[in-house]
Amino acid sequence: MSAAARCSSLHAGVRLPSAFPGRAVDPQHHGQQQLLPAQRPQPRHRRAAPLVAAAEAASLEEQQQQQQQPGSSENGGQPSTSGRGAAPALKVRGAKVVVQDMVKHFETRRGLFKAVNGASVDMEPGTITALLGPSGSGKTTLLRLIAGLEEPTAGRVFFDGEDITGRSVPDRDLGFVFQGYALFKHMTVADNITFGPRMRKMGLDLEAKVEELLQLTELEGLGGRYPPQLSGGQKQRVAVARALACNPRLLLLDEPFGALDPVVRKSLRHGLRDIVRRVGVTTIIVTHDQEEAWDIADHVVIFNKGAIEQHGTPEEVAKEPMSPFVMNFVGDVSHVPASCQLVRKMGFHTDKPFVMVRPSDIRLRTNFEECQSCAPATVHDKANLGKSVRYYLRFDDDVDVDLTVSRKVDEEVYDLGVGQRVFVQVPPAKMMGFDYSDIDATSAGI
Repeated sequence: MSAAARCSSLHAGVRLPSAFPGRAVDPQHHGQQQLLPAQRPQPRHRRAAPLVAAAEAASLEEQQQQQQQPGSSENGGQPSTSGRGAAPALKVRGAKVVVQDMVKHFETRRGLFKAVNGASVDMEPGTITALLGPSGSGKTTLLRLIAGLEEPTAGRVFFDGEDITGRSVPDRDLGFVFQGYALFKHMTVADNITFGPRMRKMGLDLEAKVEELLQLTELEGLGGRYPPQLSGGQKQRVAVARALACNPRLLLLDEPFGALDPVVRKSLRHGLRDIVRRVGVTTIIVTHDQEEAWDIADHVVIFNKGAIEQHGTPEEVAKEPMSPFVMNFVGDVSHVPASCQLVRKMGFHTDKPFVMVRPSDIRLRTNFEECQSCAPATVHDKANLGKSVRYYLRFDDDVDVDLTVSRKVDEEVYDLGVGQRVFVQVPPAKMMGFDYSDIDATSAGI
């Protein structure tokens, strides 16, 4: 066997198992770009963990095995409702992660690109933090900086108060879960799960470890199957089990549910949240899906153009947006001219040309006597959505605003007819002035 046939290339110069002769990461392939360092290779003294290297190789193998094989479950690994035993004993001490003044710049053909620009954030032990933002906003780059897969231009990363910025990936006690599952198709589920402990020679009771993790991830009885025999949801559960096999202090997930259908994604989100809380591992998940972030995270970090716009609990970010970008990015908003009748009637003043209003903050009245400070409008159109109805309102100055009304919340205005006059009220504190340059998320992207 030739030297080329005995290994394949991976970033940071790590040699791969000979089960994948001649395979190399394709930097032009969209699904493989995240497996490469952003723009330039790692310095020679920073080597990727063998577990990460092998996982990335398996991800390439997995991308060529997309068709379901006989024996796959079509429910995406939905949680079992029978035969569940007691909670597993697996418990780790999650790290408190502090990112301090983190900066990462890349040299590009168009000049210096600031992928992360002065990011600082704390993540408490055992919590789930979602890095949320549009494509190219810096969230994945920050994840790679925390993992040690990128060398920062400036800034520090601390685990439990200890500066680990200069440490190699293996010395950071991390677990990784990728969108492409990264499972070895020629290995059983059990062997995939124990790959990390075997590589690191951790001396664990591997049989007991497998049973513990299969129970934790609700994959009991599947240890002898191979990845092509699993559904997409089951594969992702195996990936989570493997990431937890080495008892990491920090679990990192990069768009882990993006390749799955909505029903399976929702099931896996709930399953992952339950697993993290039972195990106690600190978790960071990168996503551009707001529903996913709100559903799973204790802490949300909103990125835009390499900077952190706002962070806090999902409720805090949704209810008290601190910038026009956050208000526009999170949830539904209507844009109206600052000079329109609605804004003037509410007494809201701004030097910006436009105003954002959340439909959920709009209140309708059918009796002018009850709301003499309201702005009059006409129901221009409506759409019945089942448990709610969407009204398209037109004000007397021809400005249009739409809002959704729930039957449960406001029975009085649920059955308005097209052409009916209504009176609209919005608390001025719920309005925000903006210019379109304030909410522009365009970025070169890394």
